[in-house]
Parts: sequence; C-alpha cells; structure tokens
Amino acid sequence: MPDLSLVSLSLEELPLHPRQALNAAAEAGFQSVSLSSRSELGPEVLGRSERSHLRRLLGLCGLGVAAYRADPFLLLDDPSRLEKNVEHLSSLFGLAAELGCPLIVGRTSATLDESALRELLLVAGGFEIILALECPSLQPERLAEVLRGHRAEHLRAGVDVAAQQLAERTGAEVITSLSPMLAHVRLRDFVRRGEKVHQVRLGEGELRVEDWLWALEEGEFPGPFSICPFQGGQLVQEARLARGNFLKAGQRASRQRAVFLDKRWRPSLYSDVGLEQSGGKKEEKNARDS
Repeated sequence: MPDLSLVSLSLEELPLHPRQALNAAAEAGFQSVSLSSRSELGPEVLGRSERSHLRRLLGLCGLGVAAYRADPFLLLDDPSRLEKNVEHLSSLFGLAAELGCPLIVGRTSATLDESALRELLLVAGGFEIILALECPSLQPERLAEVLRGHRAEHLRAGVDVAAQQLAERTGAEVITSLSPMLAHVRLRDFVRRGEKVHQVRLGEGELRVEDWLWALEEGEFPGPFSICPFQGGQLVQEARLARGNFLKAGQRASRQRAVFLDKRWRPSLYSDVGLEQSGGKKEEKNARDS
C-alpha cells in the first residue's frame, strides 16, 4: 500500500486564493502539495516578498512542495523555443530550490530534440533537482531508452496515468518499462463523452486505479504521487474524497496482489476449491478482477 506521506494534493488549477487552497490541503490530511508554474504560484508571478510569504504559509500549514509542474509543455522539438524553455525552467528550478521542492515535472512531445534536452539538464544539474519527463505520445520503452542514453543523475521519468491509459497502455506495460527511472506519478480520473475527455472524482471514472497501483507496487515504486482533485466541488471535501479513494484503491490492490502471490507460491491450498494455479497472465487478471 502506498505511503500516504508521499501522496500530495495537486493544486495545478487553483480554484481558491493560494492561502485557502493550502489550508484546504492541510485540513484534508495531506502533508505536501504539487504546484504549477502557470498558476498564481509560478516563478514569473512571485517576487521576493511573495516567495517569502509563500514559505511562511507552507510552514504554517505544515506542508511541503513535493513537485512543481512546468507548464506549458517543454517544447523540446522546437529549437526556436529553446532559449525561452531554458529561461523558464531556470526560474522554476530557482523557485523550487527556495521552497525545498526536489522535483520538476515537464511534459514533452515524442519528437524531442536531444541537444535541447541536454541544455535543460545543465539547468537541472546546477540546482540538484530532478527533472521528470512525461511523454505519453512516446512508447514507454523508447522514453526509457532516451533517458538511459543521457546517463544524467537528475533526469527521470514521470507518468500521467490518465494520459497513458488514453493511449491504450496498461499499467504493467508502462511501469515495467519505466520503473527503474520513475520519479513521479500523477493520478486523475476521467470519462470519455464522444471525442471529449472530462475529469471526474478518483475512482468514479474509467481509470483502472487498482491495476495501476498493483503495477507500481510490483515495480517497487513508493512515490511520490500527485492526486488531482475533482474541480466541481468544495476543495476541502474533494481533497478528502480523493485521498480516501486513493487509500481504498491502494488497499484493494495490495490485497489482490497478496492473494495472487499466495496462489502462485502455495497452489495446493487453492486446488481443492477450483482456483487456477497457473501463475500466468490469466491468473493475474482473475486476481485483479476478484
């Protein structure tokens, strides 16, 4: 089961004043938050006094900053945007360092330029903060290959599970490829209505939460996780629901995995009641569906 101290509330979309949003996260039981560079708490918005005020607010709420999301996308396929990317990322790394945030998450496209990525890694290395790349348009094996090729201590992978599932990939497929270098997982649930994708409460949509948490436990990934609360209600209530649903899904995934492993290693206990003993993919699916 995931360690709740490594589960942060995503405040990428600030529905309230920052003070109210941070208070809501603390009241809902979170120990940390994930923020966005495009919000009111981004590096281009916060001056020296505002940064000092934010540090005080975080301290009063007993919250840390688990991750900062670099928005908009890191356009690593466009050399003309490299200077702007480097400038934005430098200011974001500086803010993260001031707040004690260990991780920057950035999404990029499948046609990323390797030289542009090397420039960004120079920025990351200067601050000793991890840069986790999400790239749902790229096959996980290929992203792993790119990351390994750079051999950079501060370069890791991030996974937005909704984006990966919308790309018709399973948790087992993605996590098997990326687990050795995985640094961040973002959880948000969704439903499809025609060609549009709408966010819903975690556990109430199409996201196969237990399957993903099973795969992450199998891959020995402890966290950090960022949970996106539903935007349609009061933040405190939605944050509590998201945290509770995540915890329940984690408990179910751990129980199902324990039963599966027990059946694999002690099949004679199950043979008399007609349970499958093969230890293969079919048995794993049955255990998850039980």
